[in-house]
Amino acid sequence: MNQDFDHDRILSTAAHEAMPGQFLQLSIAHRQPDLVRKLQDASSFAEGWAYYGEEMFVRLGLYGDHLDGRLFTARWEQVRGARAIVDAELASGAWTIDRAVEFYERESGFTHEAAQAAVAGMALNPGYAIAYIVGRDQLETLLAEVMRRRAPPGAGLRPGPCRRRSRRRAPWCA
Repeated sequence: MNQDFDHDRILSTAAHEAMPGQFLQLSIAHRQPDLVRKLQDASSFAEGWAYYGEEMFVRLGLYGDHLDGRLFTARWEQVRGARAIVDAELASGAWTIDRAVEFYERESGFTHEAAQAAVAGMALNPGYAIAYIVGRDQLETLLAEVMRRRAPPGAGLRPGPCRRRSRRRAPWCA
């Protein structure tokens, strides 16, 4: 894993780093008139937004019919889950570096050397690895709330499929 630069890896990297990823998010953040909001760095928002962007590529079908892109995204989901566990266990003192490397190597599919480097980075910056998951979860919660408010009363209670009144499907229709 993380060895080659095929089409799916390029799409995933573009989703994370560019559009709709961190480039877009930081471009908007830097336009804020409030100096504190312009300069404030929240890794949970930046990484969460980028992580959410990767998932948006899958949901919108931008990988096409190829399963490779969806598999690649699912594998990184597992890697980020392993990162979150290692991050918490190291920060709490429950695990040694060696135990964390062993776990991370097994769960991520990274080589031993790559796992050592990743764990060393997590040990130096506790809490950062969890930011991806926390940030994405916060965005998904916010999106669900926005969709709930946009839906007409009782929209989720009607039996049967949503009716199409226009060419665009209503956002509360699954």
